[in-house]
Amino acid sequence: VKVWQEWNNTGKFAQIAVFLGHTDTVTAIAFSVPGAGVAAAASPGKRDPLMLASGSYSEVRVWDVDGFAQVATLTCQPRGWVAGLSFTGQTQVEAVCAETGRRLR
Repeated sequence: VKVWQEWNNTGKFAQIAVFLGHTDTVTAIAFSVPGAGVAAAASPGKRDPLMLASGSYSEVRVWDVDGFAQVATLTCQPRGWVAGLSFTGQTQVEAVCAETGRRLR
């Protein structure tokens, strides 16, 4: 999964961030809405990080894009293609496996 990230404070316009981990084709992807979560509500000067979730045949991986760190892995059991992903909170992900209709959280 490659993501373009803009750097407004350093004068650079864009840089590729590479997040490694999936061994199967990525079938779904979702981004969170930064600034809409708990940290922003608790402190006006602080914002929540941009989160990225990607799903494949066997798992869902969640990354903190601002911190370039993987923060969670959900495993599809039984294995099945991830048909959809969404953030139900700033960092909470819900995924739907296509074959079983099973939801992962």
